[in-house]
Amino acid sequence: MQLSPFGYAPSHAPSSMMDAPTMLPVEAPSGPFSPGGRVPSAMVDAPTMLPMAADVAMPPADADQYRAARRGAGTGLILATAGTGAGLWLGGPLGAGAGLLLIGAARNTLRATRDWRNPDPLIRQEAGTSAALALFGALLGGYLGYRVYAKRTGEES
Repeated sequence: MQLSPFGYAPSHAPSSMMDAPTMLPVEAPSGPFSPGGRVPSAMVDAPTMLPMAADVAMPPADADQYRAARRGAGTGLILATAGTGAGLWLGGPLGAGAGLLLIGAARNTLRATRDWRNPDPLIRQEAGTSAALALFGALLGGYLGYRVYAKRTGEES
């Protein structure tokens, strides 16, 4: 059997691995604390961890679905930035939080209404989660927006 960088190559090793040069032992440094003589190579006889082929063929990735997901994520990022910036400009840090939460609530509401009537129970579960997060975000964002409004009108000190 031919040598590989990992010692003896198993029978399933590719031929490119079989032709690779091996490391030879190196001379040990000399000195009062060195063992002297030759030090064995760093390469040991260990099993190789070659990737195994999958038994099942993976379905091809749908390019349109991938593009739609990226477009939705990009739109959400732009809207979140715009909401945070507008809130920061209008009401400072509390306004930035209100803007971010209200934009997030709007996006979650749209996602929940789109998926609410889907026959797949997992997608309906995601729609319910989106609806709950939309309600929580709208309530908290509305409260922060009210606090900003109250400070600007002088109702709150």
